[in-house]
This record gives sequence, C-alpha cells and structure tokens, in this order.
Amino acid sequence: MMNPIKELQLAGTSLAKAEQSIEVDDEVLAKDASRRAIRHAAKAVALTYIDESNIVDLRSSILMAMEHMPPKLWAEALRLLEIIRSLDEENVQILVDLAREAVEVAVGIVLTEAFSREG
Repeated sequence: MMNPIKELQLAGTSLAKAEQSIEVDDEVLAKDASRRAIRHAAKAVALTYIDESNIVDLRSSILMAMEHMPPKLWAEALRLLEIIRSLDEENVQILVDLAREAVEVAVGIVLTEAFSREG
C-alpha cells in the first residue's frame, strides 16, 4: 500500500531523472520521466484524501479527493487537473516544466494537509 509521502518521493525522483535526461539530450527518457513525475504527484494528492482502492484514474481520483480537501486547496487541485490533461504534450521542455509544477503543487497540498492534522 502506497502513502502520499512515498508517492512524493517517487515524483521527485522521476522529476530529477527528467531534468538529468534533458541535460544529456535524451528527450524520450525526459518525457517518460516527466509523465511519471506528474502521475506520482497526482497520486500523492489523491492518497492524501482517499483510499488507494478508490483510485481508478488520476482525474477522477483528484476530483474525489477535492470532495474531502479544504476549499483553500481547490485552486491547486484544479491546476493539477490541468497538468494531467497535458500528459500528451510532446514538447519536452514544456513537459518537464509541467512535471516540476505538478510536484510543487502536490508537495504543497500534501504538506498542508499533514501539518493541519498535526495541529
């Protein structure tokens, strides 16, 4: 069973791989790693609010998670949905930038929720 923090770690690792791949001009690997980073970031957000057994596809999972997250985080979740829609992007630099943004959004949501539960 995965947890949100583990998914964030996988997202970060995939993002690092994407950025390294760009540096060595391996666009295929950069695209693949960017898409993995986006998927892991979205799954981290979903797992923060819903059970893994309820995760069917990323978009639906984020929408289900939004039913449980504070309204102050909805704008970030909606941005993540927009990023998910861009998974078919072919421009490698745009895809890496989207992956970076997805990881940033996911970290923000997951940590905000984690700290609100502690306090």
